[in-house]
Amino acid sequence: MTCWVVKSRWLLLAILLNSVLMSLLPKTVVAQTTPFLISPYFREKTVNQYFHSNHWGIDFQMYYEQVLAGANGIVEQVQWYNNNCHQSNDNPSCGYGLHMIVRHGNNYRTIYAHLSAVAFGIGTTGIAVSSGQVIGTSGHTGWSTGPHLHFEVRNSSNQAVDPFNPSLWRDGQWANPSRPLPAPVNGGEIVVDDTTNNSGGFTKGSGGPFLNACAGDCGGWSSATSGVGGHMYHTTADGVNTVNQWAKWTPSGLAPGSAIYEISVHVPHSHATSWQAPYVVSHADGTSNGVVDQYGLNNQWVSIGTYRMEPGQYVWTHDASGEVYNQHCAGTYCRLGVDAVKFVRRGTIYLPNVRTDAGWSSQLFLRNNGGGYARTVVKFLRGDGSIACTAQPTLFAHQSLWLNCHDSQVAAAVVESSQHLSAVASVRNSSDSRAALHNGVLPAGAGDPAFEQAATTLYVPAFYRALFGNTNSTLDLFNPSPQGTYVTFEFRGRSGYGDHTTGSYWVPAGGRLRIGAETVPFSPWVGSVRILAGQPVAATVSERNAGFERSFNAAAAGHRLQYVPAAYKNAWNLTTGLVVQNVGSNPVNVTFTFCERLVTNPNTCPTYTSNNLAPLRALGLNLENVGVLAAGWNGSVKITSSDNATPLVTIVNNGLKDASGALVDGYSFNASNYGGRWVYLPYAAHNADGRTTGFTLRNVSGAHLSGYAHYYDPDGTLRIAYPFTLASAQAMGRHQSGDGLPNGWVGSILLEASGPILAILREDAPGRSAGYNALVLAP
Repeated sequence: MTCWVVKSRWLLLAILLNSVLMSLLPKTVVAQTTPFLISPYFREKTVNQYFHSNHWGIDFQMYYEQVLAGANGIVEQVQWYNNNCHQSNDNPSCGYGLHMIVRHGNNYRTIYAHLSAVAFGIGTTGIAVSSGQVIGTSGHTGWSTGPHLHFEVRNSSNQAVDPFNPSLWRDGQWANPSRPLPAPVNGGEIVVDDTTNNSGGFTKGSGGPFLNACAGDCGGWSSATSGVGGHMYHTTADGVNTVNQWAKWTPSGLAPGSAIYEISVHVPHSHATSWQAPYVVSHADGTSNGVVDQYGLNNQWVSIGTYRMEPGQYVWTHDASGEVYNQHCAGTYCRLGVDAVKFVRRGTIYLPNVRTDAGWSSQLFLRNNGGGYARTVVKFLRGDGSIACTAQPTLFAHQSLWLNCHDSQVAAAVVESSQHLSAVASVRNSSDSRAALHNGVLPAGAGDPAFEQAATTLYVPAFYRALFGNTNSTLDLFNPSPQGTYVTFEFRGRSGYGDHTTGSYWVPAGGRLRIGAETVPFSPWVGSVRILAGQPVAATVSERNAGFERSFNAAAAGHRLQYVPAAYKNAWNLTTGLVVQNVGSNPVNVTFTFCERLVTNPNTCPTYTSNNLAPLRALGLNLENVGVLAAGWNGSVKITSSDNATPLVTIVNNGLKDASGALVDGYSFNASNYGGRWVYLPYAAHNADGRTTGFTLRNVSGAHLSGYAHYYDPDGTLRIAYPFTLASAQAMGRHQSGDGLPNGWVGSILLEASGPILAILREDAPGRSAGYNALVLAP
């Protein structure tokens, strides 16, 4: 059967099936049963050819993209369909080309055809794979007219079945509103290129593995002006099964302890003709083999899998490709090309404030938002960057768990994963029950810049010393970079308060720096902060007094338009304070638009404007002082700057008062404009150790929308789904005490809507509350 495709670049699709055999599942994961899971990755589902009587699978238009395992299973075959045919548009005998077959627990098989690279060696059998695992790269081998993936499902009778059969679907469906599976976050990459003097982590030689290292053209190696940096090496792939020539890539700067890395190799356009160039990965769990079809690639990166790597580990290749003279390259041996190798850190989340000292304890709540098994590494770090505890949990789609470390000096944590996770740190004090919830922070360029990004410049709208009931702020800054960095803090006082710029503080790699209120040489004091660092850093801010604690994340960037999903003016004993920082370079007017929760006409929402906010300064607005709002008002707030260029950063303080009007508790979160159709809450609870949560969401689509709140148990089982509808600018809340959940329930929530929404979650305990921002999948 031929596979006709359009020769253009498309976003990756993942085809995820889940098998039923419990023996193939990791013991730490609850077994999944049929129906199977088939969902698109990156929200795309471009199909060029569907299943029919003359075409026994689905053709996905994937231009040298990752291919993911459809389900848990065992590798049954990695092979060329026809060892004498690399590729043909019209020769059926070329078949699947380079392909892989995985056998699943119910004796179903999945076939991945026309590949350019496989994360297993030719002839591999018997190795276990997990659903969602990177198993190779799509390509243009066999009977094919262009780069794509042919995906096929065979039942226990070896009959081809339609992968789009609804009885196979598990998580979502191909028709809207199929759930998008977010890609694991890119935590930074390391590229090791070939060099002429065996430097920068690259070496090569001859005479057997890692023997006789030599520089330049030597030991059977020749150079060419091709590939990354305009330089490569090549040698004859004539070793058959005996290694002579070898090349090795050892990256510097791998994360301490271990982390999850996807490894890709670059194949230049010339002097690389092996059909099955072997690559060997030395990783924290052993050694793995991969194979790359260099013959069919032209200046192309291809993935050979995702691995847990530790410093000092490496990738190497050699001339023993198993190819004989005149087999794959007419009248000669094929050539093994050597160029760059890339190590991309995956699924990285930073948690700058994880405390286990002076009566404090912390728990990390993790949720797998992806579609397959998440191989995860969690590292709890001390303030000097040393590792206090590690864990390696595995989570399936929608599963959640919580972890802690009992070392008394824990200061921060880092999460790495092969899937997209969300994380929240719960911090509690046993002596006075103070509590806070901290959102995880993603590497620079990923996530919502209002609260979820590391950066070299961060903004803090509110910082206090001995003010508002003796409230004092503490800033916890984490350096996730592999190098140490200097950090400077610029304190800008509000009207009547002074300015102060600190000297440079040194923060080691993986280290945490704590800046207390006493850093400001004025008392009392209130103002904003700008943080300047030489490497991207992450920070959280806690506001404490004798009665309570609340926290928020420092922001990497602002927006000229922001939303606050939950705000109050003496409603249910809650009152909101907003603090807005101008992070632009010009003065700006700030307008607040207040809409009741069930507003029917957003044009009637009252407004309030504060004029002439200076650059890097902040203003505070207590809703008790906003005359256009009646007592008892509750709803949402839209915040805008007066031009189209000046960004704002806003934090929200929702304070709880007692009967006398004294502030006794409160929680904080960050305002944002980063709405999306899929919003994740990695932690929710009902009467779990006295804690119950509630969420508030706001429609930011500008139109009517509908959706569901999906509640998941920790094992990933969908417990219940509640429908909702919201008109433009409306907000709604659900408290988990009224959702029919059993006492002691802890799990996660996925909010799915037909248009963009924002959400926050509040946790209530006797006399204490805390809050965090929901994680929004990019619009």
